[in-house]
Amino acid sequence: LAAGAINPALATAQYAAIPERLLARALAAVNAIAWAGIPLGALLAGAVVNLVGLVPTLLVLGAVYGLVTLDPFLRRSWRAMDRDAGVPATESSSPRRADGDCANDGVPAPERLRSA
Repeated sequence: LAAGAINPALATAQYAAIPERLLARALAAVNAIAWAGIPLGALLAGAVVNLVGLVPTLLVLGAVYGLVTLDPFLRRSWRAMDRDAGVPATESSSPRRADGDCANDGVPAPERLRSA
């Protein structure tokens, strides 16, 4: 349940922190690692259930999940985003139009990709 609330904040942080020229590669890597972890997590959870039982496994993993969800409230790196809110726009925060061009650079998206 908590993942639904945290996902928009995580996506916003990723878009703000990753330079635009690396955005597609970085997000692809993050998604690949996350999706690869799903079957690994299922295997690991099955092994833990066999070792200690279902109820202890659910209690421990639920507590870990809750703590991970609290990460934005506990770590200073998340609070730094609030301080950076007044910083002038950079390459990573330039607005994108529907056609993929950045509003500030005037270079069409395909030309930008070839030069990267």
